[in-house]
Amino acid sequence: MVLHNLDVRNKLAEKTGLYKKDVNLVLDAFRELVYEEMEEGNMILLKNLFRIEPITIKATKRYDIRQKDFFMDDEHKKIRIKPSRNLDKTMKAKK
Repeated sequence: MVLHNLDVRNKLAEKTGLYKKDVNLVLDAFRELVYEEMEEGNMILLKNLFRIEPITIKATKRYDIRQKDFFMDDEHKKIRIKPSRNLDKTMKAKK
């Protein structure tokens, strides 16, 4: 089952008793915060939920099997999202 944006907003409004408009504002502000912090290179840690951090992948020499030649893969950034231990344990216990 996939919870889409609207489903998440509706469930949060129902759980918290807040108006849907207010939940929308909070989630939009959170989204903007995540983008801003990732651009600045900062990590976001929400205990008992997850950690979002930008990581830098160093430039490496790679082999292209189609062209049968080596090439340099430039240094670039990626986003790593890692679940908390509690969330990870919850999912492993469900098996």
